Amino acid sequence: MNEQQSLMEKRAEARQAILALEHKTPPAIILNLFGRWFPKSITKQNLFYWITQIALIHGAFILPGLLLSLALGEMEKWSGLSISWFAAIELVIFGLIQAHVLFRWAFHELSNHTVHKITNLDDLAALVSFCKSSASSMYAFLLVGGILWPVWTFFALTEFPGVGLFYMVILTGILMGVSLQVVFWVITLANHLKGLQYELNTFMPANSEVVTRLSNMLNKTVYLTGSFFIVVTLLISSGLLGAQVNRTQGVPITLLGWTLIIIQFLFNRSAINGIVDRERWSNLNKLQLQMNTIQAQEDLSEKNVSERLLRLADLHDRIRIDRSGGFDFKSLLSLFS
Repeated sequence: MNEQQSLMEKRAEARQAILALEHKTPPAIILNLFGRWFPKSITKQNLFYWITQIALIHGAFILPGLLLSLALGEMEKWSGLSISWFAAIELVIFGLIQAHVLFRWAFHELSNHTVHKITNLDDLAALVSFCKSSASSMYAFLLVGGILWPVWTFFALTEFPGVGLFYMVILTGILMGVSLQVVFWVITLANHLKGLQYELNTFMPANSEVVTRLSNMLNKTVYLTGSFFIVVTLLISSGLLGAQVNRTQGVPITLLGWTLIIIQFLFNRSAINGIVDRERWSNLNKLQLQMNTIQAQEDLSEKNVSERLLRLADLHDRIRIDRSGGFDFKSLLSLFS
């Protein structure tokens, strides 16, 4: 009784800890960057709050770059690149919003459902610690994005675009780093969830509520990643990002997108399969032990003993051949359907 009470308390603590992290994720920090100066009457539940935030982020992108170009006499550099660069800005802000939605989905599912199915106290603490890593890893991705993207853009353009536009390139790289961080975080989340212990359906673990909900959550992450790179592909094919971008960056970005989608899908399936298979083999081993005990200690010539052994053997076979939730080509094809 004390162990069950302690587990319930730890589940409640883990739920509150994960919910508290919702506003500390990298996308949430950036999207709420200007919120501290808003009147108290404008809350996060107000649509005007988010519209204003997105408008201010656009301003933080464009106005400093524009003023720098005006001050340094670089406005002629904007004429040929302005449309493609504005399209890139819209793209990375779209990715930032998607990353924010993905984090909220994941944290809501983990806090409201997953923690209540975890049966091990150490697993609860490990899940909370893992969720906290989403904020701590932000700075590495900001740094990588802010450095690699400007360097890549500089070599793609073959000439320096000017200080004002280069400022915008750096911010674009930073936001791209934030958006990519959530993809890598979700991939590692799937791998982490694979090793936790859950309350599962004893005989058909794949039909357990927690397995179904985790599978749905992880599938949504693949769909979000896919929708982002669909938009990227459309922008590249339309030419809005510019001929130079299409020529030098179109193929690598497209390949990166499909690579991330496939990796996400494979890790997600591996996580679900790992949870189901571990429970299935645990139950099979328990049944095997019972059958071995009956065979060694009881008289099989007695009708009730032999019937009990046959029932256990039949149950063992049913669990063993049940491949619900397993990876197959149909699940792979569903990714592209």
